[in-house]
Amino acid sequence: MAQFPAMQLSQHGNPINKGSNMGKAERTKQLKRAEEMAAHWLWMGNQASENGQATKAEKYYQLGQKWHDKMNKLLGNS
Repeated sequence: MAQFPAMQLSQHGNPINKGSNMGKAERTKQLKRAEEMAAHWLWMGNQASENGQATKAEKYYQLGQKWHDKMNKLLGNS
């Protein structure tokens, strides 16, 4: 009987796709989305910072970093 490697699951029980078998079009779509979201949250953080809302700015910067990290992962830079 063949043995298969253990599948890595997310916290929700879904298989984690590391990108190796992801199609080029899907990877490009996800990369564009990650880039857009990183830019959006950076902009939101800058706006909050300019308005003196340091707590909100920090939250938005953290969200921007999350999307930036996802972008790096898709590019294979993690």
